[in-house]
Amino acid sequence: SFDKVIELYEQYGQKQFIFNVTMQNHGGYSMEEMDGTECIRLKKDWEKYQDVQAYLTLMKESDRAVSKLLDYFRQVDEPVILCIFGDHHPAVDAEWIEQVMEKPQEGLSMEDAQRKYAVPYMIWANFDTPYVRCKLDTSANYLGALFLENAGLRQSAYTDFLTRMRKEIPVLNALGYQTKDGAWHSLEEEDAGGWIRDYRIVQYYAMFEQERSQSYFK
Repeated sequence: SFDKVIELYEQYGQKQFIFNVTMQNHGGYSMEEMDGTECIRLKKDWEKYQDVQAYLTLMKESDRAVSKLLDYFRQVDEPVILCIFGDHHPAVDAEWIEQVMEKPQEGLSMEDAQRKYAVPYMIWANFDTPYVRCKLDTSANYLGALFLENAGLRQSAYTDFLTRMRKEIPVLNALGYQTKDGAWHSLEEEDAGGWIRDYRIVQYYAMFEQERSQSYFK
């Protein structure tokens, strides 16, 4: 999949945007399909969780592929920026997840539930950006705006709204949202500042308004 990205980059040789969706780690996870792959070894207590072994082995393979991709773009002359992210946690054995978290899933607090669904992401560039080795908790809805900001590209009205919203609501997902003081809230709680309400209005306009103005999104 990453080799295809490199192929397209070399084929067109001009400014381009490539959105690449990988499926290697999506599941299901079966050791029967891992023939010829050097698999990781789980500790003795976890050996029965073959789906976990398959998933973590595939993660190791993805790490190697990402390293190869970064090595390639480090040596090109043109400015290149990459955003790599996962969109949800793996559908592996629930019993294993409870062992890792050391508590039943039914009793998870909002903070624990958010930890369970957190996935890593990376914005990387082969040129200097406003951020240098910065760690930042965020959510997928903000990645486009963060990407443009790091690339030094002009924001649209829509992504400018997201950038302003992120300062007040740093993380937003299906489970709830986090305010800038670090506190987690359910979506049913009172919306301080009206950001969630306004975001829903903007979402509806972007997705369903047939006569929407494209100027807000360019």
